[in-house]
Amino acid sequence: MCHLTVMTCEILEKYSASIRRLCQILLILISRNLGLSLNYFNEMFGKAVQAVRMNYYLSYARPDLVLGLSPHSDGNTLTMLQQDTGSIGLQIRKDSAWVLVHPIPNALVINI
Repeated sequence: MCHLTVMTCEILEKYSASIRRLCQILLILISRNLGLSLNYFNEMFGKAVQAVRMNYYLSYARPDLVLGLSPHSDGNTLTMLQQDTGSIGLQIRKDSAWVLVHPIPNALVINI
């Protein structure tokens, strides 16, 4: 249930539906490219669960002192991240070091 304004809820519902459809298309394309049936992942996973999480990272002079989300791996099949171009919050672990992922305007980061 959405506890935001009606307009915000409508926008969030449209965005969520668009992301869900994008995920469905990507899974079909991945299936096809792997030589599997087009419904392979739908049959494997059953009804998909979708969650929306929004984090906002302010710019700080000492980002090393800011506590964000704890280091984690995404436990789902696909994760769609839309980054704000005004701040850098996403990091990936590469060669035992955390590396900032610089946002690209109007792009999604897709973790598979």
